[in-house]
Amino acid sequence: MKCTTLLSLGTILAIFGCEKLPELPINGKSEPIAETEQVSDSAAKIPETPVVPPTPEQVIAAFQTMKTTDVAESDILELASIESGLDQIEELDLKGSRLTPASMAALAKFTGLKKLDLSSAAFGGGNLQAISTLPALEWLDLSRTSTNNLNMQSVAKIKGLKVLSLAQTVVNDEGLGLLTELSALEELNVSGTETVGLYLAALGKDGAKAPLKILNASHTRVGTQGFRFVNQFPLVQLHVSKAMVTDLSMEGLRGCTELTDFTLSQNRITDKSAKWILISKALQNLDLTRNTAITDNTLKRLATLRDLSQLNLTKTSCSVKAAKDLKKRLPNCTVRIAEQTL
Repeated sequence: MKCTTLLSLGTILAIFGCEKLPELPINGKSEPIAETEQVSDSAAKIPETPVVPPTPEQVIAAFQTMKTTDVAESDILELASIESGLDQIEELDLKGSRLTPASMAALAKFTGLKKLDLSSAAFGGGNLQAISTLPALEWLDLSRTSTNNLNMQSVAKIKGLKVLSLAQTVVNDEGLGLLTELSALEELNVSGTETVGLYLAALGKDGAKAPLKILNASHTRVGTQGFRFVNQFPLVQLHVSKAMVTDLSMEGLRGCTELTDFTLSQNRITDKSAKWILISKALQNLDLTRNTAITDNTLKRLATLRDLSQLNLTKTSCSVKAAKDLKKRLPNCTVRIAEQTL
């Protein structure tokens, strides 16, 4: 016998824990349910993506791709504010930048810096104290800046400095005389400064005993007093164009036997100086331009310089014939004379 049990609507609702039956579709269309709409609205909202700050590596990489003329104080301060990685930066090129005391002070954080180019940068005097604390700094270019004698007190503290350029600054012998502690200095550029060369005593045997190999003192007055000190250094390059060098000055070269590059253009030497030029048999590049008292007598003696590869005789009193004769004896040497290249 088959039995059928009928349950009331209330009993069904009670069993399923419902207070009322959901609305059924009418004519194939269902009415919206309030609770369902609220859930859908909530689900439709897209959560905001949190802003992720750039990593130190990204900040450094972005800075290094900037043109130096585009670098602003905010860029330097942002770079200096990163928590790690500054000690990995070994070179910083800020030439032509406009630097405030705040941005100059921030440079002290670059403790791994070995090379710093501040040439043509605009900054006030007295702002070099921060870089004097950089323990690894070896290369510093301050040319064409407002650097003065007072700043040399800070530069003198960079005892590991090997290369220093002060070209076209107002620094003179008094300021350079403070550099008695730069015992690692190998290259110095003071071209275009009001110096007579007395600073070389501070760098020489009675001072820093610097192993100076390259000296650029062009467009100075080093020929008047400083040449007597040059033989205290193991110079391989000496650039003294338009530096008031005379035959008497040249006697200071006694002992300078390792010179390979010698720029003597626009000075006052004569054939008497030839013996001091010849003291270095390693000479490769020699510029005698505009020394009008140099004649063929000097050319005859230069033939003993077997390593000579470049010789400039423009606007000297040497003849083209003598220059051609020298060329035959030194076939690997390029000779410039009277607008000709032999």
